[in-house]
Order: sequence, then structure tokens, then C-alpha cells
Amino acid sequence: MDNTPLTIENNATLLLFLRMWNSSGSIAVKMATDLQKESEQRRIILPVLPERKLFDELKQFHTSLGEILDSITVE
Repeated sequence: MDNTPLTIENNATLLLFLRMWNSSGSIAVKMATDLQKESEQRRIILPVLPERKLFDELKQFHTSLGEILDSITVE
């Protein structure tokens, strides 16, 4: 297994993720923060989307992002 750190120079997935985050990450954070505040003491009902499992996607995003955050070093 390769233990070389991932950088934007050697990993296209990281480069694309950071480009996406740079263009709309602050909007996503603001929306999530606002939604969290609005949903205190309230349930959230997600729509059924054909061919998608939105709740499972959000859980996977949460898990993956947590693992990514554990690996980040800012240099």
C-alpha cells in the first residue's frame, strides 16, 4: 500500500474535491448550519427520489468526510 500523502499535485480526486469545495463549499456549510438551527427540536422529512437513497448518501458523506478530516494536515 502506498503511504505517500495525497496532494492536489498527485491526486485528481482531491484536486476536483477542493475545486468543488472552493466554488460552493461555503454555501453548503452555511445551508447546513442554517438547516441545523431551523431543525432544532423538529424532524426533517426527506423526499423520495427515484433511483436514489438520499439518507444513505448523506450518511456516507458524513462518514467519509469525518475520515477525511482525521487525515488532513494543513501545510
